[in-house]
Amino acid sequence: MLQRGPQPEFWRAFVDNERETYNISYNADSWRRAAKDLVVESVDLEPGGKVTFNMRMKDIVYKVRYTMFSSGEIEVDATYDLPQIVEDQSKREKKNGALGKWLYPLRVGMEWMVSPELDHVEWYGRGPTETQADRKFEPVGRFASTVDEEWVEYNRPQENGNKTDVRWFAMKDGNGNGLLFSAIEDNLGVGARFYSRETMEESDYSFQMKRDSGIHVNIDHMQAGVGGINSWGRPPLPAYLLKESQYHYRYRVQPLNGNVEASLKQRVKP
Repeated sequence: MLQRGPQPEFWRAFVDNERETYNISYNADSWRRAAKDLVVESVDLEPGGKVTFNMRMKDIVYKVRYTMFSSGEIEVDATYDLPQIVEDQSKREKKNGALGKWLYPLRVGMEWMVSPELDHVEWYGRGPTETQADRKFEPVGRFASTVDEEWVEYNRPQENGNKTDVRWFAMKDGNGNGLLFSAIEDNLGVGARFYSRETMEESDYSFQMKRDSGIHVNIDHMQAGVGGINSWGRPPLPAYLLKESQYHYRYRVQPLNGNVEASLKQRVKP
């Protein structure tokens, strides 16, 4: 079911508004590369099936603990420390009186890659159409779709199909079996597509994108807003920028055998 385990993610394919606002930012490439440039400094093994990875990339410290249960469930507990980056950016804003050409991260989360047959999706969160941190116009409810149906066609490939305030997100095959991602504390942001962030950024049109053999699944703690409150070009309001020096979130991943409610009730207590 899993083609690749989770890797931290700090970036997204620019939406149209961000191409105008951020395209000349000095540190965009650093955020793009952050997950690939992280180095594992240590691995800690603890009783109870707990494994903690401690990683660093320049001023980013990333710590993730996986707790594995005999039921097949995995609890993910991730902490992102960005103190120096946030402090430097805050100083630039105070000096220049504007966001400037240095960016905060556009997302704080993880990307998984799952098998292509898990292309039937169901979620409890905002929907049925896409939402963003500063575009939460949809009601909270239970919705079902497919990965391809959730792709939103814009004038050029970009971040799309995102779901906010997600309590749980199921990915199923034709028989209803698959994986269930569920929030433990804060609600999640979720997106799933057959295309990598890199191919979306490199392609001018959707037909140019390379379709992958697996599904890219973003399980986010937060994403920045998309801005554009003046209809074009304006960055997100300060409340929708990722300006904290530390982020932390937890969620579960577990096998799904057709019945979401039964799976949630059977979730092992910590």
